[in-house]
Amino acid sequence: MSFIYNLLVNFATEQRGWFVTLFVLPVSLGFDAWFKARAWLIMKLFSAPALHVKRVQNVSDQIVNWKNQGGKGKLCTARGGWQSISPGNRDYKKQASQIEINMYDILEINETERWVRVEPMVNMGQLSHFLIPKGCKCLSSSKCEVSVMHVTD
Repeated sequence: MSFIYNLLVNFATEQRGWFVTLFVLPVSLGFDAWFKARAWLIMKLFSAPALHVKRVQNVSDQIVNWKNQGGKGKLCTARGGWQSISPGNRDYKKQASQIEINMYDILEINETERWVRVEPMVNMGQLSHFLIPKGCKCLSSSKCEVSVMHVTD
């Protein structure tokens, strides 16, 4: 087993160009295709901005339920650790009460005042794909604040 491991490690380091070309790029393209298909399915099957108030109420109900059951421990989203922006292990999620937040919609855009209102699970890629056909782009990739700018500005 260690011979095969050493052989693979040696190939990956000494022949990294071939390793990237034959392994990393195909895996990366496959992941990209899967993630785009997943995002498309979420938008087609679950997009319903009119349900925003109901979805917020669902989150609120989960928190009230947690509190009624003693409110012990921490709260966190039920989002998978692999969906996190920062690297690292998400062991805290195993002990925390997880709240389902299925909110992936772009709710509104105000091009005059240059802002967008989105639900918490909207990612920057989704937002960019929404804005670019409108001739706009994101000026900030902050988790909390995004300004919208017309490309012609």
